[in-house]
Amino acid sequence: MSKPQTAADYFALVQVGTKLKNNDPRATQPIVTVTEIQDVHTGRPPYAIYQAGTRRASIRFDRIYVDGKPRAKGYDYISPEKATAAA
Repeated sequence: MSKPQTAADYFALVQVGTKLKNNDPRATQPIVTVTEIQDVHTGRPPYAIYQAGTRRASIRFDRIYVDGKPRAKGYDYISPEKATAAA
């Protein structure tokens, strides 16, 4: 699957409950679950919100990758099939 091009593509892919892998090697919580989607309607990309302990963090949709290439930044989309197999 290639990188989604529009906000509608991301909304079809990333929903509440979607699991994402944080590619930052310093991350203390490598797998995060989206708890909220925030659409800002200002021409900027929408955000996915997740809870990290007591802190809420946001991820711009254009920082979520679906191509499976290894990288040291951004977040990888974890398909529902892989998420259930890892659990």
